[in-house]
Amino acid sequence: MNLLKIIIKNTYAHKNTVITFSEGMNYIVGKNESGKTVVLNMIAYALFGSGALRGPASDYKKLHVSLSFKINEINPVCTVFYDK
Repeated sequence: MNLLKIIIKNTYAHKNTVITFSEGMNYIVGKNESGKTVVLNMIAYALFGSGALRGPASDYKKLHVSLSFKINEINPVCTVFYDK
């Protein structure tokens, strides 16, 4: 699976963040408390649902996550999104 793009809105350090991934290896780099782990958590949330969220659900009342990915060359791009 290749991640293509994630959009994160209304959570912690990410009020309206769009990250476009390149083919191959990607790095998430930033200062302490800048939201690097939140990006990973939101990828997990998009793929596995609310069980991947950290903390109470009330912390995520206005959360929006959209993750686009490609499984292989035959399948088209898939996008999953959640609005809380």
